Amino acid sequence: MVRSQYNCADLLLSHGHWKEAETACRAAMVAWEELAKSFPSRHEYRAHLGDSYVWQLPAILDATGRPQEAVTARRTALEIGKKLSVEVPG
Repeated sequence: MVRSQYNCADLLLSHGHWKEAETACRAAMVAWEELAKSFPSRHEYRAHLGDSYVWQLPAILDATGRPQEAVTARRTALEIGKKLSVEVPG
């Protein structure tokens, strides 16, 4: 289901439906975060969350005139990536 929300956000993003894309993206991010908390040994959930912070959300924020929020999202992605690289080297 989470992957479907993520894919839906991508589709909406590609068609310029910013508000709907942001809603779908943020819903997917909440779900990835909940999965990551519930299953901490499943690193892919945090990786997917990081992907949302580095690609989808910033694209939406940039497109809707919120570049500072996009920068913050990318910084969050960097922090997620740093933690994962320590926990899952290689």
